[in-house]
Amino acid sequence: MTVFPAPLRMAVWQGPRSLPALIVRVAMRTIATLSAFVLVACSNGSTTGPGGFTGVGTFTATVDGSGWISTTNQVTGGGSGSNQVPGLITMTGTQVVSSTDYTIITLTLGYIAGVGTYPLGVNQGTTAGGSGSVYAQQGATSLSTWATNFPGNAGTVTVTSLTSTRITGTFQFTAPPQAFSTTTGTRIVTNGEFDMPLPAGFVAVPADNYGSRISALIGGTPWNGATVTALGTGGVFVFGAINDTLSISISPGTVMSAGSSYPIGGPGGATMTVTRAGTAKSWGAATGTSVGTLQITTLANGRASGMFSATLVPGPATTGSLVIAQGAFDVRIISP
Repeated sequence: MTVFPAPLRMAVWQGPRSLPALIVRVAMRTIATLSAFVLVACSNGSTTGPGGFTGVGTFTATVDGSGWISTTNQVTGGGSGSNQVPGLITMTGTQVVSSTDYTIITLTLGYIAGVGTYPLGVNQGTTAGGSGSVYAQQGATSLSTWATNFPGNAGTVTVTSLTSTRITGTFQFTAPPQAFSTTTGTRIVTNGEFDMPLPAGFVAVPADNYGSRISALIGGTPWNGATVTALGTGGVFVFGAINDTLSISISPGTVMSAGSSYPIGGPGGATMTVTRAGTAKSWGAATGTSVGTLQITTLANGRASGMFSATLVPGPATTGSLVIAQGAFDVRIISP
C-alpha cells in the first residue's frame, strides 16, 4: 500500500494551498486499495500473504442481530520499503455455510501500538485505527460488499492485549453498501471479538511514528479526520485532514516553536480553510482581523501537537460563519 507517494513529498513547496488536494489524493489511493483488497480477499479467503497465518485464532461477531463465527481465519501484516506502515495488521474471518453461502468480515488496521481503543472509518495508512468490511455471497449470483468508508467515526476496535506474538480485542462498526457492487442496506456489526496470532511481518510502532490525528467540534458536531497529513521542515509546516464530510487545512504564516500561540487570520496569521465534501461550500480565515488561535504544544523529532479554535467566515456560495472549537492535532511531519 502506498502511504506517502513521492508526488506528495515533492509538492510540499508548491505552497500551502496544495495540501487539500494532496490529502484527497492520499484518501482516494487508500479507497482504491481497500476496494481491491476486499475483492481479492473475498475471492480466495484461504490464501495467506507474506508472513501470514491461515486457519488460526478465533473471530466472532453479531451481524444485524445474527451470530457470526468464522470457520477459517487469515492474518497478515507488515509492509516493505519506505511505504511500510508500522503496526499494520489485517484480520479476515470467513463463516462458510456452503460453497455459495458464506460471509467474510475483515479488519484492516494500522499504527496499532498497544492496548487501547482505535477508530474505524479512518485511513490506516496515516491514522491509528483502520477500516472494517463485510462481504457476503448467498447463491451463485448474489454478491454483496459493505465497508466503513472514511467518516472518521464508523466504529471502534479495542485492543485488550498486544504481545510480540498475539493480539486480542473487541470491535463494532456500521458499514454502508459499496458503490462498486449492487449491495443495498447497511450492515451493523456488534459484539465483535478476536484472538489472533501476529504474523512474522508485523512491525512494531516506533515512538516517533504512531500515526497522525486531527479532531474538533465543527459547528457543535464532533469531527474526526480520516486521512491526516503534515508537510514541511525546520519549524515551517502545513497540516490538514479529510473525511467523508469535511476537509480542514491549516497553513501557519511563520516559523513555529513549541509553547507558542499564533493567530489564525489577520495580517501574517495562519490560513485556515474548511470545505464541505460534495458541495461548493467553504469557510476561511479573515484577512483583516484574527479569527482564532493556533497553539503549538510540542514540536520535535518530526512531530507536532497542539490545539486550535476559530470562527471562520463564509466563502463564495456559502452563508453563515463556522465555529471550530476544541481542535486538537498530533501529526507526523513529512519532509521533502
